[in-house]
Amino acid sequence: MHISRRYYRTLRLVCFSFIFPLCTPAISQFSPEHDTVLRVDPGTFIKIRDSLSFFLNDTLIRIPTSIIPASNIRQDKTVIYYDSLREKASRKQLTKKLYDLVVVSPHSVESKNISSKSDEGYISYSGQKIRNIKYITLDVFGTNIDNPAAYSTKPANNILNRTHVNTNEKIIKKNMLVSPGDTVSPLTLSDNERILRELPFIHDARIIVVPASEEEVDLLVVTKDVYSLGAGYDYGGLKKGALSVFEKNIIGSGHEFGIKIPFNSDLPDSPGIGGHYTAINIFRSFINTTVDYQYGLGITSYGISLNRSFVSAFTKYAGGVLVRQTFTSTSLDTLPQPAPLKYNLQDYWLARSFLFNRESVSRIIIGARYLNNNVFKKPDILPKTYYSLQRYQLYLASAALSVQKYYKTNLIYGYGRTEDIPYGGLLRFTAGREFNEFKIRNYFGADISFGKSFPVLGYLYSSVTAASFFNGSQRGGGRCPADP
Repeated sequence: MHISRRYYRTLRLVCFSFIFPLCTPAISQFSPEHDTVLRVDPGTFIKIRDSLSFFLNDTLIRIPTSIIPASNIRQDKTVIYYDSLREKASRKQLTKKLYDLVVVSPHSVESKNISSKSDEGYISYSGQKIRNIKYITLDVFGTNIDNPAAYSTKPANNILNRTHVNTNEKIIKKNMLVSPGDTVSPLTLSDNERILRELPFIHDARIIVVPASEEEVDLLVVTKDVYSLGAGYDYGGLKKGALSVFEKNIIGSGHEFGIKIPFNSDLPDSPGIGGHYTAINIFRSFINTTVDYQYGLGITSYGISLNRSFVSAFTKYAGGVLVRQTFTSTSLDTLPQPAPLKYNLQDYWLARSFLFNRESVSRIIIGARYLNNNVFKKPDILPKTYYSLQRYQLYLASAALSVQKYYKTNLIYGYGRTEDIPYGGLLRFTAGREFNEFKIRNYFGADISFGKSFPVLGYLYSSVTAASFFNGSQRGGGRCPADP
């Protein structure tokens, strides 16, 4: 078979990958004990046993062969080689196919290990003092979160990166749970890494512990943004649909703004206009707020919401507020024309978490919720029809037992990013009472969920939920004291 001359050089590198891991690399030997001296490039990770180090500058490190097996040395120092080989092989279609077929890099095998718990990499540093925290933000295109030193210089990557402003370092700092002077808590660091990955403008994140002395460590926080500018189109036929444009990270501030233009040629006030603005983690409170507005196609609506979730295992309080005013018209089977409708929806909830076992992250969570659907203007309806048009107030209370931690893996629900997969269980009971303009009834619900990784079956997750209103008693024409 004839191979083109232009493929020969890169193909030789791919074939050499079979021989390279089996041979002792050519590394300078300076010490009488035949210590191994490695030259590492800036931005390189080196993992030796349970210790992971990151090097900002071009560095020479000496590794005593008496304490490190030769096989481990070969694996650790070939990470850069594999990254370089993959980059060169990807330049041509033929060699790229050959590389994907025959080469498996060490870090790619490790990253697919679902049995890796999210706090494992921090346990050996538990209790040590955090001296400094350094932040590195990678470009969206052409970079690798597992090797910040690697960068693809393709022109397309450079052009696209210029159209995006990376997240400001202050925004990353605002989402940190630790600061210099704190001690290392494996649970806190693993939660913090997950919090960064869950930000809508962050694609992936790493928090690396770098030993500074026997009692102190430095933290390296590496983040990679998502490409935050986007557009969408909802197709509803030839005469109706909606066009949307959004920016999830306005000039690196972590704030989101979007515009939506719905249209329907059968309606007189078409096209419409809508927009929303979202601010993440206001004043380091981990409260997110969104304001939205919509006008056109027979509806006018505006509202505001504030929400704070249980961001970490140590978060004690969570809650939310939603208030939305809507003016619209609705079509009923009993009416010849659409009837005007005006209502105000309010939703408030608050929850308290009690952590009683840090090792298993076991918590008891109690919560309360209040919903008020206050309808000001509506057509006449029957008691058993059009529930969304009925005035009601709903009071709910819940109690839950949560035992949950996380695996750090990938290729489970998505592709190309680190995933935090929960394992453990949740048991929750919810009860309440509704005061409706037509009836009074009780509510009860229960749900249970469980997730775990098994060596043979892989990751399994199951959830069962049951809920119902019951004991509804018909009301007369008078109003209940809880009515608006």
